[in-house]
Amino acid sequence: MNLKARKILVMRYRFIGDTVLTVPFIRNLRRAYPDAHIDLMLEPFSGQVLEGCPYVDRIIPFEFKTIHKYSTSSQRGRLAGYVHYRNY
Repeated sequence: MNLKARKILVMRYRFIGDTVLTVPFIRNLRRAYPDAHIDLMLEPFSGQVLEGCPYVDRIIPFEFKTIHKYSTSSQRGRLAGYVHYRNY
């Protein structure tokens, strides 16, 4: 099966260690789809670890707490959080 992906979004939730361990996966993804645009959506503090990663076209900061169903102190609220990220 020959799949041609043009856009790929990788979501990584929170933890920095898990984010670092995602790099080999992203490297292999880039090798498999060299022409695809690869975005990585993750928590802002984890994103700093991967700044300059050659396998990713764009890092999208994703504040999971703004849309998590258990979050009560969100400045945006759940619906506004979803709408905000929809524009990416």
